[in-house]
Amino acid sequence: VIVLMISQDIENSNVFLLVRFLIASLAVGGNAIIILTIFRSSRLCTRAYNILIAQLAVADLIVGLGLLIRAIATIILKLNPPENYTELYCVSVAAITVFGCQLSQLTVLLIAIDRLSAIKCPIDYKNKDPFWYPLRRFLFCIFLSCGGLGALYLHIDIDNHIPVCTLGGKDIHGFAPYWIAFSLVVFVLIFATYGYTLHLLHDTIVLISYFICYVCPFISIFFGIVFEAPEMILSILVLINGVTTGVNAAVNILLYGWKYKELRVAMIDFVRGEERQRELSYRTDGCLTIQNSSRRKCTPSSERTAPAFELAEGDVLL
Repeated sequence: VIVLMISQDIENSNVFLLVRFLIASLAVGGNAIIILTIFRSSRLCTRAYNILIAQLAVADLIVGLGLLIRAIATIILKLNPPENYTELYCVSVAAITVFGCQLSQLTVLLIAIDRLSAIKCPIDYKNKDPFWYPLRRFLFCIFLSCGGLGALYLHIDIDNHIPVCTLGGKDIHGFAPYWIAFSLVVFVLIFATYGYTLHLLHDTIVLISYFICYVCPFISIFFGIVFEAPEMILSILVLINGVTTGVNAAVNILLYGWKYKELRVAMIDFVRGEERQRELSYRTDGCLTIQNSSRRKCTPSSERTAPAFELAEGDVLL
């Protein structure tokens, strides 16, 4: 109990709470911008891949909300500390974050599979419906993530009271074996799929971010459980895992905004409030003006519902 109290003292510290609030706010705000940018742009919505990016943003926004809920709950309990906690309360506070983490990892796997199918079957991929194709995958991920929540609640003793509220303690049963099995399978599939297409897509930055924020913390927790590390160590590792998960959710806007120019330009327009004017202009005459140039890129009216052009390197849309 004493060693777990040390972990709880770290979580309750003002510095840790400030860091958690900052990361959670960045995750919620950044991913909200991605979601709104994609679904407010008719051009971006015509590509199934962009919808998968929006799905990833939804998952990471849920992670951010989970971190905010955890931080708020910590502040409330800090002001009015109880003598002990119920297992149901401790699991429920972490449930949204766990759900978002599973949804995020499954979406990263689907994005990797999506890139592989685009390379292996380009004609079939081009003809996929940009609405139903990602929607079916989103519902599939939701279903599996809800199953993970079931594993989290599976062995809860509603009447049991525990001294310290943390998923890293031994008082929370049943979830660790599921989480280890789930993470191992997803890790292997993601790296195997991305590894096959890495030399063609140059998605190194995606794998690096995933490895640092998900794989490294998981490995540390995995070995901590296998070698029966002290509960204080496990609890601290769980706290670190929560922080890195939030960081991964927060860097989405930088990661995909830097990697995909079309999305980056659209997000800049959205923040400036210019995307509506640009969409209206495109729908009216099918032309877009390039900054610092007299050139205009136009498409026939019959093709304006599809991505009609590719931007050249350095072009900025007006």
